[in-house]
Amino acid sequence: MTEATRKDRILIVADKLFRHYGPQKTTMADIAREANVGVGSVYLDFPSKEAILYELSRKRGRTVASMMVSAGEGSRHPERLRRMLEARVVALLILAGEGAHACDIVHCAPKQPPGFGDEARELIRAEIEAGVESGELACEVDPTVRAIEAAFLALSPPSLFRFERGVAAELAETVARLVVYGALGSRR
Repeated sequence: MTEATRKDRILIVADKLFRHYGPQKTTMADIAREANVGVGSVYLDFPSKEAILYELSRKRGRTVASMMVSAGEGSRHPERLRRMLEARVVALLILAGEGAHACDIVHCAPKQPPGFGDEARELIRAEIEAGVESGELACEVDPTVRAIEAAFLALSPPSLFRFERGVAAELAETVARLVVYGALGSRR
């Protein structure tokens, strides 16, 4: 088995075990046994269970970012930003449906502040910058990104998963409209 194959297998198995049993109840030995490798081999690729969780969280962050990009295609900046924000919530809800402990994997990076993951934050920042540059948005980029993250804090894990799916999607649409159409106002 090649190193890449072993690492991929470990991630696939860990993802499955974490979603089913949760990260707290899954051990490195469980992962090794299920992946059919020695525990030492797991440690060759990942120094800790937290490193595996971090990699799985980043993978999910890329999935969310991809859905955000797809949702925003073909629109003007304000509409694209609104669609991207809504798509982020929908993507997180889809990921939450992966298993009883799926939300434990979504945002588990060490010392990561609540809010958007790095990929989503950078997409939002880039979209706002492009909207300001085109004249379609009238706001300051950094404060607006921080305000959007704060506005969407209740629609971020883990609190997002306390809402029924339909309620969360409706809230996402409402908050996205309030935030985006507020960014259309004039600068002070």
